[in-house]
Amino acid sequence: MKIWAFSCAFTVLLLGACDVTLSEVKDRGRRSDDSAALQAEVSRLTQRMNEMTAELTSLKTRLSENEAAVGFSVRFSNTHNTVGIGQALKYDMVLANAGNGYSANTGHFTAPSAGLYAFYV
Repeated sequence: MKIWAFSCAFTVLLLGACDVTLSEVKDRGRRSDDSAALQAEVSRLTQRMNEMTAELTSLKTRLSENEAAVGFSVRFSNTHNTVGIGQALKYDMVLANAGNGYSANTGHFTAPSAGLYAFYV
């Protein structure tokens, strides 16, 4: 009878130990799932951060291009010039050309960015 009691006590002790081990295994599995989800979220956020960094760099470049001064001042060397319909005015004296938007060769002004431009002829 004592052997049976010892055997039952040992079995209960062993099962108790197995329950704890099984519980620990379940906890580790949950932690592993949580860890995988967190790693996926970190990867997603890292990718989004890289995209936003590239966009910021692009915006900074565009901003610096738009901050450049643009303007020109031109005139004819004499006051008697005739211009035909649809013909470009090609001024022969370029007094200033900040931003190089005006082409003395073609008489065309190319705006480097959207904005408000005023021309007085």
